[in-house]
Formats: sequence, structure tokens, C-alpha cells
Amino acid sequence: IVYNISRISNIIINGKMYVIILVIINVCIFFYKFNPSMSQYP
Repeated sequence: IVYNISRISNIIINGKMYVIILVIINVCIFFYKFNPSMSQYP
């Protein structure tokens, strides 16, 4: 049971978290490009 939980958690981390990180990066780039006030902060 523990092995299955760790395996599922690894799939979630490697899959969904990777997609979520890409979405967050894309949103940050979007606001960085299209919002001049955000460009003041690195």
C-alpha cells in the first residue's frame, strides 16, 4: 500500500506539478511582458 501511494505521488509530482510549474512560468512571463508596472521587479 505504501509503495503504491509513493508511486502515485511520484506520478503526480512528475506530471501535474511539472504542468503547473510551466503554467506559472507562462503567466509570469505574460504579466512581465504585458504589464509595464511589473517589469520594475525582477
